[in-house]
Amino acid sequence: MARRDFECIHVPIGLKSGQITKAMLEHLLQENEALQFVLDSFTGQISIHRPAHKIFHSDAQFTLVLKSVWSKTPLEALTVFTDVSGRPHKSVLTWRHPQTQQWEADIAEVEGSPQVAELAAVIRAFERFSKPFNLVTDSAYVEGVVSRAEQAILQEVSNTTFFQLLLKLVKLVFHREQPLFVMHTRSHTDLPGFIAEEN
Repeated sequence: MARRDFECIHVPIGLKSGQITKAMLEHLLQENEALQFVLDSFTGQISIHRPAHKIFHSDAQFTLVLKSVWSKTPLEALTVFTDVSGRPHKSVLTWRHPQTQQWEADIAEVEGSPQVAELAAVIRAFERFSKPFNLVTDSAYVEGVVSRAEQAILQEVSNTTFFQLLLKLVKLVFHREQPLFVMHTRSHTDLPGFIAEEN
């Protein structure tokens, strides 16, 4: 970009146990090989305080996530499907109960776009299932939003309902401890297999 090093790198990181301290940063710089490699020839300052820019003084929290909750492959766990139908939009969450093998559903009417209704179903899935599960959605948009929520910094959007759902999703993902696999499938296709059949 400007072909010169930054004068100061700001690392306003929080941990689940609280804000990072100068001593913790010094320890990381001494013990963490990845951090040492990245900062090997950096001669500027490293600060644990937020920069002056307004984006850093919102409710945004920069948190060091040591282990992601996202699985890159399907889990040997419950599979939950989300879908939306009709107007007003019925936000549907369905799964096969592990013990009874009977299909169960959670249906709610949600005002707004199909994406808002699908996101509402995803949030209900996060609230209902704390154990590992696979989430299957037929909305590529919602799958993208959900898969990026772990590291998200939200900026206010004009649709307040959607913003509140995003805020709730980010908080649920941040506090989640069990793994999760998320995938998108095209709706109403005649592909073979469990995922396409159940969607």
